[in-house]
Amino acid sequence: MTWYQLRADHPKPDSLISEHPTAEEAMDAKKRYEDPDKS
Repeated sequence: MTWYQLRADHPKPDSLISEHPTAEEAMDAKKRYEDPDKS
């Protein structure tokens, strides 16, 4: 089974932010993470 991982360089390099079972969920989480105004 493949998990899609959302990673960022904060708080430390290559931090794992979250994991998602589908690419769609991972992209949605990435959008929310990058633009917190859109919840």
